[in-house]
Amino acid sequence: RTGEMLPMWDFPKALVMAVKGFVGPHGNAFLMTADAVIAADNSVFSFEETRIGIGAPYGPYALMAFHFPIRVVKQLWIPGGWMDAATAERLFFVNRVVPLGQEEAEARRIAETYASMDLANIIANKRGVHQVYEAAGLGAMIDVGREPYVPIGAAAEEQAEHFRLIHEKGAGAAARSRDSGFDRALSK
Repeated sequence: RTGEMLPMWDFPKALVMAVKGFVGPHGNAFLMTADAVIAADNSVFSFEETRIGIGAPYGPYALMAFHFPIRVVKQLWIPGGWMDAATAERLFFVNRVVPLGQEEAEARRIAETYASMDLANIIANKRGVHQVYEAAGLGAMIDVGREPYVPIGAAAEEQAEHFRLIHEKGAGAAARSRDSGFDRALSK
Protein backbone atom coordinates (compact mmCIF):
# COMPACT_ATOMS: atom_id res chain seq x y z
CA ARG A 1 0.00 0.00 0.00
CA THR A 2 1.46 3.31 -1.01
CA GLY A 3 0.28 6.90 -0.99
CA GLU A 4 2.70 7.69 -3.82
CA MET A 5 2.61 7.28 -7.57
CA LEU A 6 4.24 4.07 -8.73
CA PRO A 7 7.79 4.50 -10.12
CA MET A 8 6.58 3.56 -13.62
CA TRP A 9 4.84 6.95 -13.83
CA ASP A 10 8.29 8.55 -14.10
CA PHE A 11 9.73 5.99 -16.54
CA PRO A 12 10.87 8.22 -19.43
CA LYS A 13 10.67 5.73 -22.30
CA ALA A 14 7.49 4.27 -23.78
CA LEU A 15 6.06 1.60 -21.48
CA VAL A 16 4.06 -1.21 -23.11
CA MET A 17 2.33 -3.85 -21.00
CA ALA A 18 0.51 -7.06 -21.88
CA VAL A 19 -1.93 -8.87 -19.61
CA LYS A 20 -3.99 -12.02 -19.55
CA GLY A 21 -6.38 -13.60 -17.07
CA PHE A 22 -7.07 -11.98 -13.71
CA VAL A 23 -5.70 -8.47 -13.13
CA GLY A 24 -6.24 -7.33 -9.54
CA PRO A 25 -6.31 -3.79 -8.16
CA HIS A 26 -2.54 -3.31 -7.84
CA GLY A 27 -2.03 -4.76 -11.33
CA ASN A 28 -4.51 -2.16 -12.58
CA ALA A 29 -2.46 0.55 -10.83
CA PHE A 30 0.52 -0.62 -12.93
CA LEU A 31 -1.57 -0.48 -16.11
CA MET A 32 -2.70 3.08 -15.42
CA THR A 33 0.94 4.18 -15.77
CA ALA A 34 1.48 2.40 -19.10
CA ASP A 35 1.60 4.08 -22.48
CA ALA A 36 0.02 1.10 -24.23
CA VAL A 37 -1.80 -1.93 -22.82
CA ILE A 38 -2.55 -5.12 -24.72
CA ALA A 39 -5.06 -7.51 -23.17
CA ALA A 40 -5.81 -11.11 -23.99
CA ASP A 41 -9.51 -11.69 -24.55
CA ASN A 42 -9.72 -13.67 -21.29
CA SER A 43 -8.60 -10.70 -19.17
CA VAL A 44 -10.65 -9.56 -16.17
CA PHE A 45 -9.77 -6.22 -14.57
CA SER A 46 -10.88 -6.43 -10.95
CA PHE A 47 -11.21 -3.87 -8.17
CA GLU A 48 -13.26 -6.34 -6.10
CA GLU A 49 -10.85 -6.16 -3.18
CA THR A 50 -12.22 -2.70 -2.37
CA ARG A 51 -15.32 -4.48 -1.00
CA ILE A 52 -13.43 -5.08 2.25
CA GLY A 53 -13.15 -1.33 2.89
CA ILE A 54 -10.33 0.71 1.39
CA GLY A 55 -11.45 4.35 1.47
CA ALA A 56 -10.82 6.98 -1.19
CA PRO A 57 -8.85 6.03 -4.34
CA TYR A 58 -5.40 6.78 -2.90
CA GLY A 59 -1.89 7.06 -4.30
CA PRO A 60 -1.64 5.50 -7.77
CA TYR A 61 -5.40 4.94 -7.88
CA ALA A 62 -5.86 8.71 -8.17
CA LEU A 63 -5.19 8.08 -11.88
CA MET A 64 -8.61 6.41 -12.11
CA ALA A 65 -10.22 9.86 -12.31
CA PHE A 66 -8.20 10.55 -15.46
CA HIS A 67 -8.87 7.15 -17.06
CA PHE A 68 -12.59 6.80 -16.43
CA PRO A 69 -15.74 8.91 -16.13
CA ILE A 70 -16.82 9.40 -12.50
CA ARG A 71 -19.66 6.85 -12.72
CA VAL A 72 -17.17 4.23 -13.87
CA VAL A 73 -14.78 5.14 -11.03
CA LYS A 74 -17.67 4.78 -8.59
CA GLN A 75 -18.70 1.43 -10.11
CA LEU A 76 -15.16 0.10 -9.83
CA TRP A 77 -14.37 1.52 -6.38
CA ILE A 78 -17.60 1.48 -4.34
CA PRO A 79 -19.04 -2.03 -4.97
CA GLY A 80 -15.63 -3.36 -6.02
CA GLY A 81 -16.35 -3.52 -9.72
CA TRP A 82 -14.68 -5.39 -12.53
CA MET A 83 -14.48 -5.29 -16.32
CA ASP A 84 -13.97 -7.89 -18.98
CA ALA A 85 -11.50 -7.20 -21.79
CA ALA A 86 -14.16 -5.92 -24.20
CA THR A 87 -15.43 -3.38 -21.66
CA ALA A 88 -11.88 -2.27 -20.85
CA GLU A 89 -11.29 -1.66 -24.56
CA ARG A 90 -14.59 0.26 -24.95
CA LEU A 91 -13.53 2.48 -22.03
CA PHE A 92 -10.05 2.93 -23.59
CA PHE A 93 -8.38 1.35 -20.54
CA VAL A 94 -6.60 -1.02 -22.93
CA ASN A 95 -5.44 -0.25 -26.46
CA ARG A 96 -6.05 -3.66 -27.99
CA VAL A 97 -7.75 -6.94 -27.15
CA VAL A 98 -6.27 -9.97 -28.86
CA PRO A 99 -6.90 -13.72 -28.67
CA LEU A 100 -5.24 -15.44 -25.71
CA GLY A 101 -1.65 -16.28 -26.61
CA GLN A 102 -1.19 -13.31 -28.94
CA GLU A 103 -0.88 -10.59 -26.27
CA GLU A 104 2.91 -10.77 -25.96
CA ALA A 105 3.51 -10.68 -29.73
CA GLU A 106 1.21 -7.66 -30.11
CA ALA A 107 2.94 -5.87 -27.21
CA ARG A 108 6.32 -6.56 -28.83
CA ARG A 109 5.05 -5.22 -32.16
CA ILE A 110 3.97 -1.97 -30.48
CA ALA A 111 7.20 -1.75 -28.47
CA GLU A 112 9.25 -2.20 -31.65
CA THR A 113 7.31 0.65 -33.25
CA TYR A 114 8.10 2.88 -30.27
CA ALA A 115 11.76 1.74 -30.42
CA SER A 116 11.98 2.93 -34.04
CA MET A 117 10.94 6.46 -33.00
CA ASP A 118 13.28 9.19 -31.81
CA LEU A 119 13.75 8.66 -28.05
CA ALA A 120 14.14 12.37 -27.28
CA ASN A 121 10.75 13.07 -28.87
CA ILE A 122 9.10 10.24 -26.92
CA ILE A 123 10.57 11.53 -23.65
CA ALA A 124 9.50 15.12 -24.36
CA ASN A 125 6.00 14.14 -25.45
CA LYS A 126 5.47 11.79 -22.52
CA ARG A 127 6.75 14.40 -20.06
CA GLY A 128 4.38 16.98 -21.56
CA VAL A 129 1.36 14.69 -21.29
CA HIS A 130 2.22 13.85 -17.68
CA GLN A 131 2.59 17.54 -16.85
CA VAL A 132 -0.95 18.13 -18.11
CA TYR A 133 -2.24 15.43 -15.72
CA GLU A 134 -0.20 16.87 -12.86
CA ALA A 135 -1.39 20.43 -13.58
CA ALA A 136 -4.99 19.14 -13.56
CA GLY A 137 -4.56 18.19 -9.92
CA LEU A 138 -3.01 14.72 -9.91
CA GLY A 139 -0.52 15.70 -7.19
CA ALA A 140 -3.22 16.90 -4.83
CA MET A 141 -5.35 13.83 -5.55
CA ILE A 142 -2.51 11.49 -4.60
CA ASP A 143 -2.28 13.21 -1.21
CA VAL A 144 -5.86 12.19 -0.42
CA GLY A 145 -4.54 8.69 0.28
CA ARG A 146 -2.16 9.86 2.99
CA GLU A 147 -5.07 9.55 5.43
CA PRO A 148 -6.17 5.99 4.60
CA TYR A 149 -9.55 4.69 5.66
CA VAL A 150 -9.33 2.80 8.94
CA PRO A 151 -12.28 0.47 9.45
CA ILE A 152 -13.91 0.34 12.88
CA GLY A 153 -16.49 -1.91 14.50
CA ALA A 154 -18.02 -4.58 12.27
CA ALA A 155 -16.07 -3.33 9.24
CA ALA A 156 -12.79 -3.87 11.12
CA GLU A 157 -13.88 -7.37 12.13
CA GLU A 158 -14.80 -8.23 8.53
CA GLN A 159 -11.44 -6.94 7.27
CA ALA A 160 -9.53 -8.89 9.94
CA GLU A 161 -11.47 -12.05 9.00
CA HIS A 162 -10.69 -11.49 5.32
CA PHE A 163 -6.94 -11.28 5.98
CA ARG A 164 -7.10 -14.25 8.37
CA LEU A 165 -8.70 -16.33 5.61
CA ILE A 166 -6.01 -15.25 3.14
CA HIS A 167 -3.33 -16.33 5.60
CA GLU A 168 -4.95 -19.63 6.63
CA LYS A 169 -6.81 -20.80 3.52
CA GLY A 170 -5.53 -18.67 0.64
CA ALA A 171 -6.77 -15.79 -1.49
CA GLY A 172 -9.36 -17.93 -3.27
CA ALA A 173 -11.13 -18.85 -0.03
CA ALA A 174 -11.02 -15.23 1.13
CA ALA A 175 -12.48 -14.03 -2.18
CA ARG A 176 -15.28 -16.63 -2.02
CA SER A 177 -16.12 -15.49 1.50
CA ARG A 178 -15.90 -11.80 0.55
CA ASP A 179 -18.25 -12.34 -2.40
CA SER A 180 -20.75 -14.71 -0.73
CA GLY A 181 -24.21 -13.25 -1.10
CA PHE A 182 -22.92 -10.51 -3.42
CA ASP A 183 -24.35 -10.33 -6.93
CA ARG A 184 -21.16 -10.07 -8.99
CA ALA A 185 -23.15 -8.95 -12.03
CA LEU A 186 -24.05 -5.81 -10.07
CA SER A 187 -20.42 -4.69 -10.05
CA LYS A 188 -19.69 -5.35 -13.74
